[in-house]
Amino acid sequence: MKRDFLFLLSFVIAGCASTSETSEGSTSALEPCCDLSVAPASANARLTDETFLSNGKSWRVRLEREDPIKMREFFSIDVWVDSADQLGLPAEGVTVRVDARMPHHRHGMLSPCEVSKVGPGHWRCSGMRLHMVGYWEFHIDIDDAGLVERAQTSIELE
Repeated sequence: MKRDFLFLLSFVIAGCASTSETSEGSTSALEPCCDLSVAPASANARLTDETFLSNGKSWRVRLEREDPIKMREFFSIDVWVDSADQLGLPAEGVTVRVDARMPHHRHGMLSPCEVSKVGPGHWRCSGMRLHMVGYWEFHIDIDDAGLVERAQTSIELE
């Protein structure tokens, strides 16, 4: 049993290091396979300007932001919600919640954002901050008297 564990452990250790030739100036033949350093602060991404439907197909959602989203910087987005059945009719009497999540990492933003109504079918989400590079999903939950539908879109922050 103990020998099986040590055998398995050697494969785990080998998977986290490469046995390639030692690079010049390196003191070890084992180099990490993954760069765990922080990504450059210039990483950014743009939101799509296309509308997308909620999962129940009751709502059309559009996100607006002119400037690219930059990693580790606070930003705001404008959220527009219209009835999918009656084109151009702004959503009224609904509550909108916004979140951004990294499903591959099983976490979201480090702090919640604040959503405030601006006008008919128009909300502004402030205080958003994406703290790392990778695949992010924006979740827009539209609550119509207890019936919640989610609309989502994604970006790749590089």
